[in-house]
Amino acid sequence: MRHSNALVTGGGSGAGREVAKRLTAQGVHVTVWGRSADRVRAVVDGGEAAAWRAVDVADPESVAAGTGALRADRGHVSLIVHCAGIWTPGTLSEVDVAVIRQHIDAIVLGSVLVARSAGELIGSEPGQFVHVAAASAKPGFPDTALNTLAKRAQDGLHEGLTRELRGTDLRITAVYPDSVGEESSASVAAGNAMTYGDVADAVLYAATCSPTVVPSEIVLTARNTGRW
Repeated sequence: MRHSNALVTGGGSGAGREVAKRLTAQGVHVTVWGRSADRVRAVVDGGEAAAWRAVDVADPESVAAGTGALRADRGHVSLIVHCAGIWTPGTLSEVDVAVIRQHIDAIVLGSVLVARSAGELIGSEPGQFVHVAAASAKPGFPDTALNTLAKRAQDGLHEGLTRELRGTDLRITAVYPDSVGEESSASVAAGNAMTYGDVADAVLYAATCSPTVVPSEIVLTARNTGRW
């Protein structure tokens, strides 16, 4: 593993926790961020990460404080994996305006703030930013209007960052999973969803692949969903 220090957002559960566990197993010093202090603390207590901090990625002050603390503690962080995000059920007419604002802040603003932090933490040295979006950002993977809107904005961020960072030593990868569920769930057994571990495997591939190639986009599809 070429990375010695990593930050994983959304590290208290789901794909974020699986990514943290896999990186830690490979000897990486992993710091996990999450809104719930209890959840990210539990990840560290379980030996799946080295450090934690309660950070709301949609709050600029919270992200700035977390970034400053991590720089003071670890200095150069070469790998940032952004897994934090939410999915909101219901059609646009059914969702309350406050929920719409919360959803867009969490996905769009959160991704922007973490991407900016990645630039600060990596600096001018080689590094990598991997962010987990969703297949609903791509045509052919339908979802509700609100989820599609936010995820396509995240896809646009990825495209723009790829252009901005061309010629630098900062590699950027976006991972696009469709339906994801717990390993023991009926949807996974039926092939209608993949596991959080599957998403983590894709992130680890991006973080460990040959330095002569950049896996710009990785689209993941469960056996019986998507465009198969």
